[in-house]
Amino acid sequence: MFRIGFACGLIMALLTAIAFRVFSATDLELMKPQLQLYKGSLLLIEFLFLIGLNLYCFNISAINHPLIFGLDPREHFSYYHIIEMAGGLTVCWCTSVLASLHPSVLSVPQQLHPLLFHSFLLFLLLNPFSIFHTQARRWLIVTMSKVLAAPFQPVGFAECWLADQFNSLSPLFLGLRDLLCFYTYQINWRDMWSDSPLAAVSPDCGFYSMPVTCLIQCFPPWLRFAQCLRCFWDTGHTLHLLNAGKYFTVFLMVTFASLYNMARGTHQMNG
Repeated sequence: MFRIGFACGLIMALLTAIAFRVFSATDLELMKPQLQLYKGSLLLIEFLFLIGLNLYCFNISAINHPLIFGLDPREHFSYYHIIEMAGGLTVCWCTSVLASLHPSVLSVPQQLHPLLFHSFLLFLLLNPFSIFHTQARRWLIVTMSKVLAAPFQPVGFAECWLADQFNSLSPLFLGLRDLLCFYTYQINWRDMWSDSPLAAVSPDCGFYSMPVTCLIQCFPPWLRFAQCLRCFWDTGHTLHLLNAGKYFTVFLMVTFASLYNMARGTHQMNG
């Protein structure tokens, strides 16, 4: 409990410093694209906090979640470990945001702070060393692999649950789109060490912005759609087809919304 309390104290201090920097800035509009690069990771950390709260409710209700999710009963995450991890990641997130808002303090270019932080998150998940809860990371990677291979793999409860969480975290994927677009199309790698501010550009993919957004919005429902088709293939129950139809409507909604936005943009350009 000491580590959680210590992390909470640091988070309060860091968030106060960030809020003071943001609300005292005269160029708040120019800072929004910079802060937009961090919104996906913030949502992920908030999700971890809520997962820890959910496991705490499982614990006090005597729900055997290791058995439900197919975890090793001798080595599995407790709600304490997840809240502790979320607290540590929040401290890292606040530190990265604060360093990005004060580029003159460090010699690291302002444009690199979001990339370094998200690379750090990816390293924590994929690092091959026996540190940072190896069994839990291995379970997550294996389950994610099964979710991505939904049409070719039998669907269990854990895979179904994780795919549902991906649908709930669709803004997270849009945040990853902002990172991808910014570091692919917007950033000038040759002038990385110059004094040009990060807020001078926006995380946009230009001509490819609309197709990339459509694909990312369709990705989470596609996972559940493919799982429903696999369940129908395995069981033959028509209920799975009805469930697949529910997720198929998302594809229609994204398609027609994109066509509407394209038509509106063309009309505004011609008008």
